[in-house]
Amino acid sequence: MNHIYSQVIDYCFIKTIDIIIKNGAKVDKNSFISRLSRVKTIMSSINDKTIEEIMDLICYEYYLQIDEMINRQKLAPGFSGSIFLDNGLGITTYSGKTNTHSNAPEIDGITYFDIASITKFLTSSFIFDQHQNDKINIYQRIEEINADYPISKRLIDLLRFNYDIKTDSRIDKTDENGNFVCDKAAAIELLKNAKIVDECFTYSDIPYMIAGMIIPNFENEIMKYFKKIGMNNTLFNPLNVKTTGGQIGQQNIVHDPKARVMEGISGHAGIFSTSADLTKLLNVLLNTNHKLIWEMIRIRDNKNKYSRNNRMGAVYRKHPLGLNESEVPHEAAYRSLATAGFTGGWALYDLGNKYTTNFLSNPLSNETGTKDQNFTRLTNPLKEEMVYTAFMLRIASNILSQYYSKEQINNVFTKKL
Repeated sequence: MNHIYSQVIDYCFIKTIDIIIKNGAKVDKNSFISRLSRVKTIMSSINDKTIEEIMDLICYEYYLQIDEMINRQKLAPGFSGSIFLDNGLGITTYSGKTNTHSNAPEIDGITYFDIASITKFLTSSFIFDQHQNDKINIYQRIEEINADYPISKRLIDLLRFNYDIKTDSRIDKTDENGNFVCDKAAAIELLKNAKIVDECFTYSDIPYMIAGMIIPNFENEIMKYFKKIGMNNTLFNPLNVKTTGGQIGQQNIVHDPKARVMEGISGHAGIFSTSADLTKLLNVLLNTNHKLIWEMIRIRDNKNKYSRNNRMGAVYRKHPLGLNESEVPHEAAYRSLATAGFTGGWALYDLGNKYTTNFLSNPLSNETGTKDQNFTRLTNPLKEEMVYTAFMLRIASNILSQYYSKEQINNVFTKKL
């Protein structure tokens, strides 16, 4: 490395922080600067270090969080995560095993995780694409799209969870032996007869199950969409591939009970994917129709006032009134959204600062299929650390760009812990 002048480091550091705060980071500026100042120390002493070595130094605290979750507290047997900037600089990390057995396969870059309700986000993205290609109109009523589902509300409003929609009985109801009462055909009939019982925000699987049913050849069409954007390791009902996410002995079967009734294929859950594939999807969204995305996830109630809920359109977003962001870290831009799944996955899409982060883990992949109660407590600081790492990568990238070409800097590095 050439000598990096301290004036360049200081300038890029402060300028980047000012942009991040302007974009909506809800932080104390002095504390924010203090936490990110480690990147200045790293960048002032990088002579004779490769770009990859610099990345490892920047990601050190992030790696420690993963080690704490997987190897020390053992809150999940395995992990795969990615941090990616829009300029092409990124880091993909994986650690641990597919389950708690001592002889379980190790996690690698193409281990398929059950992503649970993150499926809803993928379904939304697919429907955006169908809308933009005039194959479906999200502003049409459901009954106009498919007469078998007589719901007189627009598709986009179902995707926003604007209604409390009920079926006559639970789709995932079980008998005294634990067997599902419904098969797929019976579940479809329940969905066809689903009724709106209230016009209020209600998070539910039912709207996305209906969304998957009203689109002809849903499985084939959504798989075409995945292939189009390079998501070659994303599918329903995985066979003959390394899988994880569910209880031992059931790792290639979707964990979600309603998706099981639907034989693994549904708009609300059922997809298995990789951290690298989620990164591809998120980066497509960085360059797509943002107006349509924000229209779908706007936070408004029926009186056109801001709702107190910030979960819309299969995602969480930062609330304009500054209420609890839940899955969206305080440091992210106003124009951010996040999605999460019960099986241990999370993804953040920060349009304002133009980066994406995600992780997939498998806390259910044990003998009992249950999570440690401390899992969420530890993943929250991990999410925050991933965001700070993305900011440090941005600062480092801005500094290095003063001396090196894009081709030298902007690569995706893989780290096995």
